[in-house]
Amino acid sequence: MPIVPITRSGINNHLWIGRLLKFYRGRQIISGPMFRNSNGQRIRAGELEQMFFKHREQVQNARPDLISSSEEIDDQYGISRSFHRGSTSEANNQGQPPDVIDTNN
Repeated sequence: MPIVPITRSGINNHLWIGRLLKFYRGRQIISGPMFRNSNGQRIRAGELEQMFFKHREQVQNARPDLISSSEEIDDQYGISRSFHRGSTSEANNQGQPPDVIDTNN
């Protein structure tokens, strides 16, 4: 799937995807899903979401100036909601054609 090497916000996708691929090659994993569980199966969004919430909760506890302690992490930051809406908005802002947006969603 097409992806920019470096986002406008400075995230170096090329670097991080390259590191993950190097990690997999070191373990003789050359095919299959990029995001996988310990059995090599594609990880479900719900599994990722729980890990994501755990890390956001750690940020919330350590830095309440970033995420207020009154915010409900589960309600405000669900993966399917946050990532889907954010990527769609960014693609629209960049003038991407609807078929590209639909493919990525």
